[in-house]
Order: sequence, then C-alpha cells, then structure tokens
Amino acid sequence: MVAGVRATWAAALAVLLALSGCTRGGGTAPSPRCQLLQQKYGLTPCPADPLPVETVKVQNLDPKLPDAQAQRIAQAYLRSRALYYLAIQDNSDRFFGSGAIDVPEATPLMFDAETGHIRDARAQHGMLVLAARSTLKSLRVVPLPADLTDDLNLTPAPMSDAVVIEAAETFAELGQWECLDPDTHGACQLPPGPTG
Repeated sequence: MVAGVRATWAAALAVLLALSGCTRGGGTAPSPRCQLLQQKYGLTPCPADPLPVETVKVQNLDPKLPDAQAQRIAQAYLRSRALYYLAIQDNSDRFFGSGAIDVPEATPLMFDAETGHIRDARAQHGMLVLAARSTLKSLRVVPLPADLTDDLNLTPAPMSDAVVIEAAETFAELGQWECLDPDTHGACQLPPGPTG
C-alpha cells in the first residue's frame, strides 16, 4: 500500500515537473523565440510573450487612417518602448544596433548615448542603471507631412503617420537627456546658460 502511494506520488511529481518544463540535468533548452532574441538582439533573459506594455489613451488624429490601424501603430510603439527599457536593464548595447526598434543604416547615432553609457559602465566593471523612467500620459497618431517624408529620402519610405508622445518626465530622465538643451535646462536646476 505504501509503495503504491509512493509510486502514485512519484508519477504525479514527474508529470508536474514535465509540465512545468523542469527536467533532471539542468532544465529545458530556450524556445526558438528566446534563442533568436538572445542571438540576434542580445536580449536576455527572454522577454515575456506577449510583451507587457503600458496602457495609455490613443488618439487617432489622421482622418485617412482607420482607428484599428492607429491602435496597431501605437501598440508597435509601446512594444518598442518596452524593448528599449529591457535592453537598458540588460545593458545590451548589441540590441541598440540590431534594427529591432530603428533602422541603424538611416539613423546610426539614434542610440549612441545609450550604447556609450553601457560600454563606459562595462569598462568600469559596472552596469548602467536607469533609476526612473517617464510615465506615458497619452499617444497621438498624426499624419506626417508629405514633404517631410520626401525629405527623409529613405528606402523603404517611412510610414505616413507618426506617434506623438505625451509623457510625464522624471527628474532622472531630464538629467540624463535634456539638461544640455537650452529650452529645458531650467527644469534641471542648472545655472542659466550663456546668452547669445
């Protein structure tokens, strides 16, 4: 009787371990999705699927764009923002050159500051830590003027719409990115810059 109960519990435990992905000898191999994210984009640990994104109000200000398409554009932006913060958290400078959230050939310096800070921290045997991040208030999908998209001279051509972000910036982000901007340096509590 005791042997039968033990065998039943052992079988139940084996099924439970198999269902949870645990095996003897160190676990299961990463999924193909996780392997791709690690090898191509340098993201580890593997992000959740689906990727959790912020919930914000989305306004479609393009009368020619269906609301469902505006929502898809906004969700794509929110996923890229979530991946951006995961890459910062993971100190993955490789991610920022991978093309996952931009076109590096068209915008080679887009994430130059981030990759530089990550490399500097690594050279000091440390890690880049983002202490705070902005909170999104809303997103607006707006049409891009045709002359602007033509002036960009990109192949493939950019979308005909853009996402405008309304966010509450944290003081940490102002310190990281905008204290040198003459239009916003007052928010950083710096002495007035030279006038000219």
